[in-house]
Amino acid sequence: MKRTIGLVVCFLAAVFGYSQTSADRSLDVSVTSTNAPLSFTLRWKKGLNAQSYSVSRKGRTDSSWTLLTSSLGMNDTFYIDNTVTSGIGYEYNIKATSSIAPFSAYSYVYCASKLPVKHSQGKIILLVDSNYINPLFTEISRLEIDLINEGWIIVRKDIGRNQSVRSVKQFIVSTYLADTQKVKGIFILGHIPVPYSGLIAPDGHDDHVGAWPTDAYYCDTSFTYWTDISVNDITASRAENKNIPGDGKFDQSFINTRYLKLFSGRVDVYNMPAINSNDTFLLKQYLDKNHTYRTVQKKFRMRGLITDNFGYFDGEAFAQNGWRNFNTLLTSDSVSTGNYSLGMINNDYLWSYACGAGGYQSAGGIGNTSLFKTTELQSVFTMMFGSYFGDWDNQDNFLRAPLAGKSNILVNCWAGRPNWFFHHMAMGEPIGADAFESSINRSTYAPSGYGMQMIHTTLLGDPTLKMYVYEPPTNLTITNISGSNYTGLRVSWTPSTSPDVLGYYVYKAKSLADTFQLLNSNYTTGTAINDFNATIGNNIYMVRAVKLQTSTTGSFYNLSRGIMDSATLLSIVPVTVNYFNGQKTVTGNKLKWSMYCSSAGITAEVQKSSDAIHFTSIYTITADNIRCQQPFDFTDLQNISGLKYYRLKLIEANQQISFSNIIALDNTKRNVIDIKTNSALTNRNLLLTIASIEKAQLKITITDVSGKLLKINTIVVSPGDNQIIIDCANLPAGIYNFSCFSGSHKLCVSRFIKQ
Repeated sequence: MKRTIGLVVCFLAAVFGYSQTSADRSLDVSVTSTNAPLSFTLRWKKGLNAQSYSVSRKGRTDSSWTLLTSSLGMNDTFYIDNTVTSGIGYEYNIKATSSIAPFSAYSYVYCASKLPVKHSQGKIILLVDSNYINPLFTEISRLEIDLINEGWIIVRKDIGRNQSVRSVKQFIVSTYLADTQKVKGIFILGHIPVPYSGLIAPDGHDDHVGAWPTDAYYCDTSFTYWTDISVNDITASRAENKNIPGDGKFDQSFINTRYLKLFSGRVDVYNMPAINSNDTFLLKQYLDKNHTYRTVQKKFRMRGLITDNFGYFDGEAFAQNGWRNFNTLLTSDSVSTGNYSLGMINNDYLWSYACGAGGYQSAGGIGNTSLFKTTELQSVFTMMFGSYFGDWDNQDNFLRAPLAGKSNILVNCWAGRPNWFFHHMAMGEPIGADAFESSINRSTYAPSGYGMQMIHTTLLGDPTLKMYVYEPPTNLTITNISGSNYTGLRVSWTPSTSPDVLGYYVYKAKSLADTFQLLNSNYTTGTAINDFNATIGNNIYMVRAVKLQTSTTGSFYNLSRGIMDSATLLSIVPVTVNYFNGQKTVTGNKLKWSMYCSSAGITAEVQKSSDAIHFTSIYTITADNIRCQQPFDFTDLQNISGLKYYRLKLIEANQQISFSNIIALDNTKRNVIDIKTNSALTNRNLLLTIASIEKAQLKITITDVSGKLLKINTIVVSPGDNQIIIDCANLPAGIYNFSCFSGSHKLCVSRFIKQ
């Protein structure tokens, strides 16, 4: 399907033929709530020529609307819904109807009162252009930490620019099918191979009919739906749009909503010489401003700017994408019209929209790609529309320019054919979720606009970004704690400086690839929490603030980004053990210990490990309080070659469990090395306590997550405990491994985070 009249021609008709404006296709809606009982009051300003109003409602995941009322007259400007429940989100469709232009106007709001906190966002597939792995290691690692701090689990895959789009899709589909409940979206970072498909020209130009770039190909789970056998058209002026059988460009012009399962967002600043020919520099610039926004180093006003160079345009009214979304996400008095570039040089707007007659590198009344080379426009989420540049995979493309340039803009989309709907972001959802809704929309949100469900609908930018960000807690500290009947780790922090913070949630994981588990089901109002269930090995902690965020359409419990640090718990010494030690013998490893028992007695398990993390029981003895007064011994004769770790697990009659210290016996080396603790990384130093039974020379190495060697330290330890400080001041923020070697024998390996 195509339109033969281009946007440049229709622009003149729009200017001279109609009196309506793009704002008339939506309603200016506000929401207030009352309690006891809970109700939502929807209010709107009268629509142009409106003769009646209707209000419908649906749940967040419902596909159809329930009509609440269709009997509101032309002078009615509000509706009260008192059939709502706290903690549940409701979508409302307010429609104005008229028998004369603009005929109908629609607005959508997503409302809730105290929408519950969302601790996990799910899994995000992070596709990284392999050209950037080494030069942008620090920035990409920082992005990964940012995503984890916001509740995402990362499934990363590095992709070469010459890979086939099918091989990229195979990884995405296999990852999704392995965990269909948690995998939510795709974050494309760099010039990942671009799929092309269809026989379309959504901008209405005959010389632009053909295949357009489509990341929708990556977002569905079907391979058989996408064919390359039927479309045969070479009329397009741009070679990439020509589509013939067997050329690797697909036939499909429309997505199949049955298979589309994931949202996507692409940050691709390749081939933008009008801004800078070094795309590595441009991607670093994007990642820096991305981190600046999500860590609240720069704040933006809850305001919107609209630049409309098309007007009503025979009812398509492209700028309705700005009016409808901004009237919901912001307050109406926060939305203004003006010059796109001049307006955002001296003023900042969280949201912006601009449309005008376009080319691949420009749009009338807005500017060209070179504008973004030196001009720092102050906005985060923007939308643009105009001819040609919606086909974004070409040199100096105007739709990609805001992401590549100095501007603070992090997200852009070609909004007008079809229309985009972002009202869920008012309740804290990421922009990728609404990009998904807009791409599959046909009749849920009206007017869907020409181009609905076409394959070209693409979000450019980070799909995980949200509207409401605020300062997290700081100065996370983890310390060992112990007492007469407990051992564990204490997690403490400095409060967030953001106002109205209710408290803090604390999470724990064994590695950055794992799901962080919530330690406190109810937020704590304090600034510390004790973890008595800390297990031996690495423990990574995250702390996030929570506040009841009030938006334009209700309230939701909003988490800050997290702050992370880790601690390794290798030595737990309860008071029930007088001593626990061991020595190598000719036949095996001999262990000796003495315990204190209550009158009820105690059970002791000797446990063994090869890595000081995963232990198995090899011997059990139960003793009453009289037997406890005598020393115990046990000789391990099985599988003792190499370095082995031992500990006691003590089970009291009341089922309380505690552990002894860990000892290490090495039957390949004369030295017995025990790295007792790996304390939290400070701003400069990694602190280690290394115990040895004799003088020994050790090598400490630090590598990045890809295995690249960054630092080597050779140290000499003396008998007893040795406090070792490794200077990490020159390491950038990121994730690192440290290892300890005695000769060629690796004694330990562990991971730490520097923020």
